[in-house]
Amino acid sequence: SSPEGHDDCIWSFSFSSDGKRIVSASADKTVRIWDVGTGQQLGASLEGHSQEIHSVSFSPDDRLVVSGSFDNTARIWDVETSQQRGPALEHNGYVTCVAFSPDGQYIVSSCSDNTMRMWSVAMGQQIGSPLKGHTGWINSFVVSPDGQRVISSSADRTVRIWDVKTGQQLGPSLEGHRQSVMSVAVSPDGRCIASGSSDKTLTIWDAETAQQLGSPLEGHSDPVRSVAFSPDGRRLVSGSDDCTVRIWDVETGQQLGYSLDHHTRYVLSVDFSPDGRYIVSGSYDKTMRVWDIQSLKSIGTNFDDGSHMVNGWVHALNSRRLFWVPASLRAGLLRPPQTLIIGHCLKTRLDMSKFVHGEAWTKIRDLDDFRDMIDMTMSAII
Repeated sequence: SSPEGHDDCIWSFSFSSDGKRIVSASADKTVRIWDVGTGQQLGASLEGHSQEIHSVSFSPDDRLVVSGSFDNTARIWDVETSQQRGPALEHNGYVTCVAFSPDGQYIVSSCSDNTMRMWSVAMGQQIGSPLKGHTGWINSFVVSPDGQRVISSSADRTVRIWDVKTGQQLGPSLEGHRQSVMSVAVSPDGRCIASGSSDKTLTIWDAETAQQLGSPLEGHSDPVRSVAFSPDGRRLVSGSDDCTVRIWDVETGQQLGYSLDHHTRYVLSVDFSPDGRYIVSGSYDKTMRVWDIQSLKSIGTNFDDGSHMVNGWVHALNSRRLFWVPASLRAGLLRPPQTLIIGHCLKTRLDMSKFVHGEAWTKIRDLDDFRDMIDMTMSAII
């Protein structure tokens, strides 16, 4: 395996509690830990799964990692030693999602047999009976901030809330999506639930009444794979098969700004950093991308946060063509507001200090000026 990035798609990732590290899970059968500031891999890859890994999570104290795989197991890893801790947690089907409880005492896992299970971290054994009720594959779940509930989403088109102590469903199922519910998130105060679906929409729900809040959030042109709340609960981020990352206002249901379209394949996982300053996205294109959303701007005339790429042409927000990028450089071009790309691609940062376009071309006085401008504009930091 390569320290530069995963060798296959990145299904899932999780931040450490301090936001300085990311743990990622990939179809290349490895779990890896990364420095968010530098993009460098920390320590050895965590290897032991025999099939692709679909979910991963840090423990609350960041000392352990749990991973869930299509080899029908979940595994607990010691971060310091990069070694598996205890035996594999055996399931009756693909493990689709895993997470620690807020107190770190137990792990929850979901499975393609339509059930969820709870496991003692200390004992490495299942606690109680499986949580049963869904009639389709469970795609995702989250544990509520108080650790008392689990909220799950399923191919049966429902979201359900479960009591951790009794293993019983609480209240009615949340129904409204027309297709499989791919992802679910809970707000930091536990009052709101957000779901993303193959029907291309997001829905916000009242966690107590199980009622839909407002109309579905529309904008994505393909299934919504992942959703997450910001730490202050005011924003949502979503990732979709349409290759975009979008940010939404929870109160109004409106998209904030433009879509972040830098990935070249499906966006499989998204989340905010613990301080809310960054968004990270993981993709089928084998990369993770870090976005500085605090600096988002919509200037509209240059290579700034509002620029986008169409068939290799970088356009300003006002749709004016700025320049063309060779195919070999497109995946790794650091376009604002990206600050980091983790993965196998030629990473390129452009020096735009002497870039001119449109009528500004008349400011080029002679061939030497032209050559100097081209050299400065197309210089790359690899």
